[in-house]
Amino acid sequence: MRTKIEKATLKKRMLEACISKHQSLINDLRKRLEAFLVTEGLGNDESYDSGEHSNMAMLVEEVTALTESFRFAEDEMKQLMFLEHSAEETTTRIEPGAAVVTDVATFYISVSIEQFEVDDEKFIGLSVHSPLYIAMKGKDVGDKVSYSGREYRINEIF
Repeated sequence: MRTKIEKATLKKRMLEACISKHQSLINDLRKRLEAFLVTEGLGNDESYDSGEHSNMAMLVEEVTALTESFRFAEDEMKQLMFLEHSAEETTTRIEPGAAVVTDVATFYISVSIEQFEVDDEKFIGLSVHSPLYIAMKGKDVGDKVSYSGREYRINEIF
């Protein structure tokens, strides 16, 4: 069992790992968007006059999708940054910034982030908009949550 200080330190490191992983995602999206614009010649006025892009609607759709993904990722980063003020506080409630240890996985309530590691332990970033979070919200240690045909027993919240 971890001490309160160990839990607080772990939560801070989890947030730092989430921010780092999410920043990598944002950087990748930015590079993809910039590369797409350069590759398709959408970054200069000459491309529109050249007639090379017979399917401009498809190109615009791709740029729009990448731009929306980029904006969504930036919004999620703002949510992560908001959690910094409480990163070293522990809690007994399932809420943003909480770590929820189940018999299946350990979740960091923040934004949706694929599995990440801190000190060789695996965690999953769980969005407050996810159905699993909604099923967990309001539950206590010892409670069970069923989601998508799987049962999760809540072992610890901090």
